[in-house]
Amino acid sequence: MLHARARKFAQRWRETTRIQKHDRQERAKAFPEEEREVKEAEFNRIAETLRDAAILIHAFLRSPSNRIICEATFGVANGLAAYKHFEAMLKVIETWVAAPQTYFRINAWNKAFGREACTTPENLRVLLAPDFTAMAPEVLALTLVHESAHAAKGQSVIDRAPRESPSFKVMLGALRLTNAYHYEAAARAYALFARPQETTGTSIKQVELSKQLKDMMGNPEGISSVVGIAGSPDPLAVLIQEAAQTALHARIQTEDMLMFLVNKARHNLSPGDDWRFCEPMLRAPHGRGSLVQPRDMDEADLFFRETGRVHQRIQHLSNGGLVTKAFGDPSISITESHTVRYHVTVADSDLAAKVGAQPALAARLRGLILKKALEKEHVTLVTFERLLGMWKMYLLARSQTGGYSVE
Repeated sequence: MLHARARKFAQRWRETTRIQKHDRQERAKAFPEEEREVKEAEFNRIAETLRDAAILIHAFLRSPSNRIICEATFGVANGLAAYKHFEAMLKVIETWVAAPQTYFRINAWNKAFGREACTTPENLRVLLAPDFTAMAPEVLALTLVHESAHAAKGQSVIDRAPRESPSFKVMLGALRLTNAYHYEAAARAYALFARPQETTGTSIKQVELSKQLKDMMGNPEGISSVVGIAGSPDPLAVLIQEAAQTALHARIQTEDMLMFLVNKARHNLSPGDDWRFCEPMLRAPHGRGSLVQPRDMDEADLFFRETGRVHQRIQHLSNGGLVTKAFGDPSISITESHTVRYHVTVADSDLAAKVGAQPALAARLRGLILKKALEKEHVTLVTFERLLGMWKMYLLARSQTGGYSVE
């Protein structure tokens, strides 16, 4: 009798496991396929574009205009550091040129995440979107320059603010040294404003070049605060940058974890100890030996979409100025404007001095801006606490060798 019950139990367990495996793998089919090797036609395009990128950066490093471009992009005090990072970037590109088949693969997730490419600095591997061949040659070359900024040794370069975001032009020079989009922009500026004249032997008008660079790059030295500290960075602009950065890396980490969970589900594997990286995006805790379930992928997918939406909205925050009429604890209001996506006002009688002297206050203000932005967008799934949880997981992943930070 006991043996018969045991056989029935084992049979039911096997059937349940089979159904769960089928459901898990069927749900995984709705997501992009795993990465694949580069095809011959794609390989030829990559090799050709890498040579173009190497020629561009080599010419930039030898150009008489590189100093003015570096200083206009990264600030006078940071121009030399930026130049040295470009030297390291050229070494990375030359490594790729020598053996592109070793370092480049195709990943369909990139298209789903809106990434043109992503790079793992530890091994210099680059994952390109499947439709990268549709990109214009000069655009693809600058994309590879951007990726080389991530991979180069020296500065720890990540994606802080894209060229179209409000933060790009107001970001301080020291922070720009760690933003890949500014290296890409400097290379683009050289290709547009200086290289054509150098190729034809035409003299470059420095005044005109300076104006073009200012229009493209903004002011890396920081804008003056309206509360009366001349030449100091505007505290509100800095706080908005930091809030957008928090949302950006929460989004990146959410994307990486969704991809991680789906790939584990496809192979019927448990994430093991790496479940801890997924906890902030999932509601229920999971044990070390737990398998990924369809509901886990559903939650991760929903969280990924909501976090991306929050990041896009926060990128539209603008510096609405500082109001000095209030006293006591700072208050924040976010209102809509005809000229900008949002108008942000922080009311405090002495904000600039307080932010400079009290890092805890700066952190609190950054959190308030994030929270208000979330409320403005009526976000329900992605709570403020879970968003900050993703930020903590991102920091943890970056601190560990082989972590899941993909830039």
